[in-house]
Amino acid sequence: NQPDMWPAFDVLAKKPLAVVRGEISNLFSAATYEKMLSRSPQVQGAVVPRVGHAPMLDEPEAVAAIDSLLAKVS
Repeated sequence: NQPDMWPAFDVLAKKPLAVVRGEISNLFSAATYEKMLSRSPQVQGAVVPRVGHAPMLDEPEAVAAIDSLLAKVS
């Protein structure tokens, strides 16, 4: 039985946050990604096409999400 991690996410989601998902990840579902985005207006989301779990974070989509997050918090 998996623990419910949504309460922890909800605390984090009160702050600027970037969520990066590999498009073909078999561990991080599209439904969970969409649920994360819907739970907070602070969340900056990005999907890296043709990548599984986990993106290397040097892909253009990931870099853009990270740059956007850093601009918010700097």
